[in-house]
Amino acid sequence: MDTELNRTLISTRASDARAFLLFFAIVHTGMLLVLGLGSGLEDSGVQLGVAAIVVICTLMTFVFLDDCFRDLHACFFDIPAESLGENMLRRREAFSLIGFRVGALLMMGLVVVAELLAIY
Repeated sequence: MDTELNRTLISTRASDARAFLLFFAIVHTGMLLVLGLGSGLEDSGVQLGVAAIVVICTLMTFVFLDDCFRDLHACFFDIPAESLGENMLRRREAFSLIGFRVGALLMMGLVVVAELLAIY
């Protein structure tokens, strides 16, 4: 792959990931405000709607971030070995997407569980 195209793709996908993390933070901050200030959560329909927003936004964020990191991982492996330093080459070989996926699921899952417990 062309080096400039690879850099552009890395930059674009990293920006996409940052934008979606901002979306995740804004949605969950909004949910915390609704939980803290909202007085209409006694209705089961409202509870279900808020819970659905929390779960759907979290799943959407995880899937999108997973796709971004898969693209970044692939682009990282498209960089020629001679262009990387020795330490970066070792990091590239040691990086695993499974660790990222487990960590992201754990962190996002804890946020969702805490919000669902607060809703119900």
